[in-house]
Amino acid sequence: MAPATRAPDGTARVRAGPCAAGALALALVSLPGTAGAADGDGSFAGFRAIVLACVHPPGVALLEAACEQARARIGLAAARADVRLVLAPANDAAARRRAAAAADAVVMRCTLAIDDRDGARARRAIHARLSLVRAYRAAVEAGAESGPGAVPRAGVLELWAQDIIASGPADELAPALAGALARLAGNGLQAYRAGGGAAAGD
Repeated sequence: MAPATRAPDGTARVRAGPCAAGALALALVSLPGTAGAADGDGSFAGFRAIVLACVHPPGVALLEAACEQARARIGLAAARADVRLVLAPANDAAARRRAAAAADAVVMRCTLAIDDRDGARARRAIHARLSLVRAYRAAVEAGAESGPGAVPRAGVLELWAQDIIASGPADELAPALAGALARLAGNGLQAYRAGGGAAAGD
């Protein structure tokens, strides 16, 4: 893959090599402020595994293919990083929560959206967000004895995230996006370990 070029807004744009139906363009967007765990701040201390799950509109074959291929590649990346990975069904929030609770895990959520759900166009665009999150039913601010921080609140805490936009020929898009997501997952796995997440054998 060609080197990235940095735009003034911080977006890194990468163009892949030419393919049969034209060039496939990928844009990587890093999100400052959600990657602090890479500095070893302990954000993932106490987690013993990662639950991987896709979230996407149902019935879109291209997204389903991208999800399945990404799951396989991210599984290989997790094995190389010595991180226990648990696979959860796509689009099933209850299953994600149960799996995370059972494994003392953080969730790696792969959220996919597409520009053309009916698939009429030969070239398509997909936005993907890969994030490490954990849902809480009654979270409070550590040390808070009064005020808003002391009030238990339900919500999803996002500890790390990166986005990618892939556009190109529909028949080439799923494997290209899956490969790019696996590379982003490598960043997330590194952040997990650096932030205190347990190794598979711990």
